[in-house]
Amino acid sequence: KLEEKEEVGGNCIIYNRVSSKEQLDGQSLETQMDKCVQYAEKLGMTITEKFGGTFESAKSDRERKEFNRMLDFLKKSKKPINAVIVYSTSRFSRTGSTTIIEEVEKRGAQVLSATSNYNPKTAQGKFIQNMELATARLDNDIKRATTIDNSIAALRKGRWIAKAPRGYDQKTTKKEQIITINVEGYIIRQAFEWKANQNLTNEEI
Repeated sequence: KLEEKEEVGGNCIIYNRVSSKEQLDGQSLETQMDKCVQYAEKLGMTITEKFGGTFESAKSDRERKEFNRMLDFLKKSKKPINAVIVYSTSRFSRTGSTTIIEEVEKRGAQVLSATSNYNPKTAQGKFIQNMELATARLDNDIKRATTIDNSIAALRKGRWIAKAPRGYDQKTTKKEQIITINVEGYIIRQAFEWKANQNLTNEEI
């Protein structure tokens, strides 16, 4: 039987995130925050600060502004921070690397998942935490491979797989894709024709 997290008391901060603007418009962040706050109360911990509350890609930990702001807070906080509470380990990082958790631990805090039931201070709990990180990375890699396969299939069908260039409107459904030149596109075409055929300068155009 896994050892459950004990009530530790002390100070904590909360970090939550979503990976897309679409999720930001939904209830995901609010749900995550509520769960984390409830978990902090269960552990008898005092919430000193909250971070995240926005969408950030988890592909690269170092490129996440809120993530790095949280680490900087841990480093500079005059109060001892005992834990960083996250909704789930997969919401914290999806790179598969344990380095970022180790950086938190170097600052005297533990990363606690509000949706898991293990103690990361134990060898058993640490193993499960690392497995959650590895599983999140595997899930990302599988999604990436599927996206690449779908993109290749779309290209073979003659579809434009990225956002249409400036000057074009794009409408894509499962059945068809329609790309049409818009008003700005006609202006851009006229500019290139002037450049090519009348030797006009950029300023004259």
